[in-house]
Amino acid sequence: MWNVANTLRASVLDNSKFWQRFHGWLTLGWFLQFPLVLWWKDGLKDSVSYLVIISIAAAALGQMSAWQAARVEVKLDKEGK
Repeated sequence: MWNVANTLRASVLDNSKFWQRFHGWLTLGWFLQFPLVLWWKDGLKDSVSYLVIISIAAAALGQMSAWQAARVEVKLDKEGK
């Protein structure tokens, strides 16, 4: 059982195309949360909603940078083959 789990884990960790798709979908998910938060609290009327928006923005931008890094890895893998 552990051998199968380790093999699966190793194949996912080395697959740059998987990581590109994974980070791309997470980035899209974070950006889709912006309008929901703005609608939920009717703008920036209180400090809690402002902190939520800033937190989502930070998570979205961090995820976008990981997605960009995965894109570079995919490109390098294609050039190396």
